[in-house]
Amino acid sequence: MTKTKWGTANHSACIYQIRSIAYPDRIYVGGTTDFHTRMRQHQDTLKHFNHGSLLLQEHYNEYGKNDLVFSIIEKCDASQLHQREQYWLFELAPYFNTQLIVRHPDRKVCKINDVDGCVGIGIVWIQKAIMEMSSSEEIIDIDLLSDYI
Repeated sequence: MTKTKWGTANHSACIYQIRSIAYPDRIYVGGTTDFHTRMRQHQDTLKHFNHGSLLLQEHYNEYGKNDLVFSIIEKCDASQLHQREQYWLFELAPYFNTQLIVRHPDRKVCKINDVDGCVGIGIVWIQKAIMEMSSSEEIIDIDLLSDYI
């Protein structure tokens, strides 16, 4: 796992986390094709008080940038990025994430198909997110262990 505190990292597709040192159970999970650039985007939005995750922003405001550690959870092929990000969101139920369902660049929404063997809170978490989605959004089913269905 590649770790960094506001430093540099590589430029391949990956799933990453931002973890609090003071509260290690508080994490943010994301996916990107350029970890270094995405990390800088998080830094900039936090610094300018306009991060998309209100919980992460509030934590940053109280504990500062030195409490947050960026790390790569998994490197993956760019074609599998959204599927792997959804898997990790479901697996870790990250405290700082406000989006529970991965949104594709084409504005379609992913939904988990296979929830067997996952913790109960994860199932409720995904079901709640699906219920909160507007009915106008197209849903793509995703199997946790394979490609799009």
